[in-house]
Order: sequence, then C-alpha cells, then structure tokens
Amino acid sequence: MRKLSLLVTVIITLEQSLAQFNVLVNDFPVSEVINASVYRPALAAAPNGSYAVTWGDERYGNTNRASGAGNIFGRIIGSNGAPLTANFRVDDIAANTYYTDHWIFFSSPLFLPAGQLVVVWHVNGASGIGGIQANDVYYTAFNGSTGARLGAGVQLNMAGNTTGGHATKPNVAYRPPSTFLAVYEYSKNGNNIGGTLVDVNSGARIGDAFEMSDNAFNARIYPHVTSNGNYTVCVWTDGRTDTQLGDIYSERIVGNNLASTNVKVNDDPAGGYNQYARVAMDAQGNYVVVWIDARSSSFGDLYAQRFDPQGNRIGTNFKLTKSNSLLHEYPPGISMKSDGSFVVTWADSVRQVGKNWSIKTRFFGSTGQPLSDIIEVTNAPSLQPDVKIGPTGTIYYAWLDGRENATLGRIYSKIYSGFPITAIEESHAPLLFSLEQNYPNPFNPSATIRFTLPIAASVTLKVYDVLGREVAELVNQALGAGVFTYRFDAATLAGGSYYCRMTAMGVENGKGRTFSAVRKLVLMK
Repeated sequence: MRKLSLLVTVIITLEQSLAQFNVLVNDFPVSEVINASVYRPALAAAPNGSYAVTWGDERYGNTNRASGAGNIFGRIIGSNGAPLTANFRVDDIAANTYYTDHWIFFSSPLFLPAGQLVVVWHVNGASGIGGIQANDVYYTAFNGSTGARLGAGVQLNMAGNTTGGHATKPNVAYRPPSTFLAVYEYSKNGNNIGGTLVDVNSGARIGDAFEMSDNAFNARIYPHVTSNGNYTVCVWTDGRTDTQLGDIYSERIVGNNLASTNVKVNDDPAGGYNQYARVAMDAQGNYVVVWIDARSSSFGDLYAQRFDPQGNRIGTNFKLTKSNSLLHEYPPGISMKSDGSFVVTWADSVRQVGKNWSIKTRFFGSTGQPLSDIIEVTNAPSLQPDVKIGPTGTIYYAWLDGRENATLGRIYSKIYSGFPITAIEESHAPLLFSLEQNYPNPFNPSATIRFTLPIAASVTLKVYDVLGREVAELVNQALGAGVFTYRFDAATLAGGSYYCRMTAMGVENGKGRTFSAVRKLVLMK
C-alpha cells in the first residue's frame, strides 16, 4: 500500500531543556508613575499580538474628592514590548456620583475579535442607576489600538432598570461568536456569584444579572470565568461546607443555560484551606482549575483538577508546585493554549531566609504533565502576577513590582517567546500511558498527535480509514519514557472520519505492561 507523505515532527521530552523558552523583552515598567500605590494588574491578549494591562492606581491620591481613593488605569503594549499608548484612565466615575471617597481596584480586561478592548471594573461608593450603592461593577469599551474611550461605563449588576445587588471583584470572558460574560461577587441573595451577559455588537446587557451559585449561602468570593463559546465555566471560593477555610466550586454554562448543580472541585478532606481559584479552557472545551491549597503544606501549594467538556473529572487533584513553596495569598494566573497545554504563575518566597517574594511560573502539557521546572520570572521583590498567551504563542506577564518603591510598587511586565518544548521536572517520566485527542479536531490538512509513556516501550501509532484500512504509519519503534508529539499530514486524503490507534508494550519491575487506545480524527475539506 502506498503510504502517505508524512510531515512528522518528533518532540521527545526526556531531558530538561528550555531551548525555545527565551526572553523576548526583559522586565520593563508599564505604569508611568512611580510614587503612587498600584494594585492587582490584569492582562488581555489581542488578536493582532499586542496586549493590554489594567490595574488599580492611586496616582490622584486618596483624598481628592474629584478622583476618590483609586482609579483603574490601563496601557496597550505591542508584542515587542513597545508601548502603543500612554497610561489611560479606565473608570469614568465623576465627582458627583458618590457619597464617600470611592476606591476602584479590581479590573478584568478583554480584547474582542474586532480589536476593541473591554475592561470590567469595580467601584465602591458609586451611585447606581437605581440609587446609591456601596459596590457596583461596570464595563467600558476602548479602541484596542489607541486606548480611546468608545463610550460611558455601563453598569452590569442590574435587574431591569435598578441595581440587582452590590457587586465586586469582576472577571470577564469572551463567548464566541457574539457575547461576553462578566462574573462578580453578588449580594442579591447573601454573598453569591453573579453574572451578566453583554452583546458585543450593540454593547447592551442581555437580560438581568443572574446567579451562578445554586443556593443562597452567603460565603462566596473571587469568581473567575473562561469560555470557548460552546462551553463556559465559572469557579469561585465557596464556604457552604467550610465557612472558615473554604472549598472550590464550579458552574458550567452550555449555551445560556446553567448546569443543575454546582460542582465541588477540591477532593481533600473537610477543613483544608482552599482559596483563589482560576480556570482556563482549550479549543475542545477541556478545562483546568487551579487554586491555592494547604493540604500538603500550611504555607500553601498550587493544586489543579482537569475536566472534560461535559464537566467530568479527568483523574484527581494534582500538585503544581514543590514542597518548599511558600505562596503569597493572592490568586494565581493561568492561561491555556488551544491544544490544552497551559502555564501558571504565582508569587512565592520559596521559604529562604531573606528571600523576597518573587514571581514564579511553570508550564504543563494537556494531560497535566510538567513541561518545565519552576522558573523565576523576576527576582525583584514582586507580587500579584498575571499571565496570558498571545495568538502566536508569545507569553506575557505582568506583576506588582517593588524594585523602585518597595512601599508603593509599580506595574512591570515581561515577554517570553513561547512554551519550552523539551522539559520534564527532574527528568521524571509521566505516570500513565496516554494517547491524547489530536489537535485540532476537526483538522485540515494536518493534526498534532501527542502521547505519553511512563516506561520504555515498543510503540506503534497508525491511522486507519472507516473501513479499517491503514492509511499512515506514524510510529513503529522502541521509545524511552517521555512525552512525544507527531504531526500527521493528510493533504492527500479525502475528507471524513479516520481513526488513530496506539499500542505500547513494555516491561517494568519484571512485569509486562501493555496499553492500547483509539482516537477519532475528523478531516474537514
């Protein structure tokens, strides 16, 4: 049989190497003012490769009645680190709209496909449409290249024409093709989790604010949301079963419908500390939840849980950090590629005498296997990091930095070229055999196929048509333990369904181990 002409790229992750993990732009300041308190930077990546940073900023002081105790500022930066705009003010709260000095610290930016920048933000002390409120959430739209304001702020925590409940700590996700969802702490029925949908074309709210949590218990904080359009997931810290230390809960949205019940994410015994959850999703709808967890260390570790698109657990909770970590009590950052591999970042002092808090990061494959050891993004005294992956794989970081002013801080950023391609922590092999779903799927004309081997094994990887005829042989050889990636080029095949079958046979501790798996590939032409 005539075999296909194959473009096969093999990436063997057997040794620790960061050859393609290069710094494109080293640490540089984002905020223009040095002697002003700044807080909680947040990132968004634009379709054209630029990115935005927003943050809380007290440059106007905390006694100026015209500006309040804080504002949200932003800046748009090119993929080469060159600023595309000066710092611009995001909030538009005027002096006569509050009854006390307001503070505005929490923000969440988002680029829409057409290039507009949307920023969701919280204000304490603003007057809502239905009367004076202690906390409200707004969004404002900007030109994604110039930072020019495209309209007044729109209040989101609304029921009809009145405020539906106080709201704070917002986060936002785009839901292709035409909406975005803002989530926030919501006080309508206790301290709940709320959400508001917005039409990206008209900018109008779609319906009223609604509740994510499935009962009225009043101890829920720090929501975070992700979406690929077909599926949306919101996570938060929840006190329904542990009022003091908290658990991590989630809610799935399919279309505009909530799942029937919330799902507890952490699987540790009751009484453990679980806080500050974050979630990211791939193109297929698989998602990963990460959070700070004290089950194995009172100083806190990062734990994670994988889920499939239907919300089913994949495996159990697993640790992302090491035993000597000492995490700062602030949400980690996470961003995911469309193939399911992901990066996390956090502030860590690593329990060394005299060591400052500094920003760490680590990379993982789509099955949760480490692709790198823990990497120090900056050794300056630093806190509150965020991370986003750009459309070409470039990785953007932002954080609160104390190198110029340890008391007030300044927002800094850094840019890396992309994921490390060959790294496993301390040369440890994966724990399980696996054959991952090809990416993308459907595909045209090529697809990436990845599998893992916990031990050395003889491996075959072949592709068959629906009649069972072999159309390609990608692997037929002995391989060592590791993670392997192959590219299957189907340019000469007709569109339709195909099947990729992997078999592996090895020996461990004198006993044979075998593995077999099949994945369906859909070629769209």
